Amino acid sequence: MNSEARLASSWFIWGLSYYLYYPFVSLFAVKFVQDVTILYLISTAFAIPMPLIGSKLARKIGLVKTMMLGGILSGIGLVLFSFSTSLSFLIISYVIASTFFISLPSYYSYMNNLGKGTISKIWAISIIPSLFTPFIGGIIASVLGLRAVFLIGGILMTLTALPLISLKEIQIIKDSLVFDVKLLIPIVVILPIALAFPFIYLVLKQNYSMSYENIGLIATLAEMIGAFFTFLYSKFARRFFLSLYLVLFSLIYLIYFNPMFALFFGLWEAIIPSALEESKEISPEAFGIINSFQQVGWFMGYLFSYLEFSIRTSILISSLISVILGFIFLVINKR
Repeated sequence: MNSEARLASSWFIWGLSYYLYYPFVSLFAVKFVQDVTILYLISTAFAIPMPLIGSKLARKIGLVKTMMLGGILSGIGLVLFSFSTSLSFLIISYVIASTFFISLPSYYSYMNNLGKGTISKIWAISIIPSLFTPFIGGIIASVLGLRAVFLIGGILMTLTALPLISLKEIQIIKDSLVFDVKLLIPIVVILPIALAFPFIYLVLKQNYSMSYENIGLIATLAEMIGAFFTFLYSKFARRFFLSLYLVLFSLIYLIYFNPMFALFFGLWEAIIPSALEESKEISPEAFGIINSFQQVGWFMGYLFSYLEFSIRTSILISSLISVILGFIFLVINKR
């Protein structure tokens, strides 16, 4: 098994875990707090420095061990999350689950070192579990309860370290991050995603009284769309793709007229790796900075939602920003 296959295997297992539990985070959190945004807000605040810490760790213990550490710690956090009995325990355990961000600079640095398109290709592979695990998560939630979803997800997350055990360590020269307007692209695209992220599947439950199985099914279909467009980018990497993805993502506001428009939320999966491919950086330090600023984008989106906006307003603003960014990037890429 070559390096790319080992990285892809690790991310595939990550996908098994993540897509099993993520549609149900807000549905579980609402049992402890009415405004679930507080959970995302606090955990993201702690996640902001994690990529920077991860990039420093990568120089101390290596890229591979840093990847493994992030996955194991994140899995432990999810297991603890499943046993939450209070809001404080819920938040602390979710902060621990967010330690996966420690590993991201090492993953991206290793992937980019393997050549352009590797990030999108492996990201597309990691989305494959989304074709079935959200629906399975819905069944588990209905039969065993929501806690079981996070317990199983946590165990799977720790297993992301297994394919990396025999992965060859590589040394990457430390490069300086040279400012370019395209450096902002993987950062600013996070804002519209963050504004809508906590709410899409919550709207399906609260506005349409959907069962967990049906929410899981819609989440699965949404991820299928995201996987398709991510794979499309990895194969063709056309400049206008990112703009197209943002415009399609903006259709999520129409969820208030028809629940099937939640399917366009799956475009977030294509937006993030497509934006990252715009970067020419290869060092963990450079990706640490980019990933930390991405967390700032998530934080700002959650903060706006928490302080001022209703759920409907947050999703509307998300859609408007997506359209605006789509046209801005189209102009930038024509230069």
